[in-house]
Amino acid sequence: MSDDLPGPGGEEDGDRIRLSPAVLPLLGPALSASVSSAVTNLLAELRATPVPPLAQPVPGRPG
Repeated sequence: MSDDLPGPGGEEDGDRIRLSPAVLPLLGPALSASVSSAVTNLLAELRATPVPPLAQPVPGRPG
């Protein structure tokens, strides 16, 4: 990872996903390609739909 990441509001495209620095060691080169792909897909899905449909309450059902 690079130490010259742009600060908040300084991104070129203005629409980037930012991860906490605490998770960056977990996403290092030792991470398998399939897990890396799954993490990338999850982040893309969360960008498109921040609250997954299955997490939404169902009318008529408790809690």
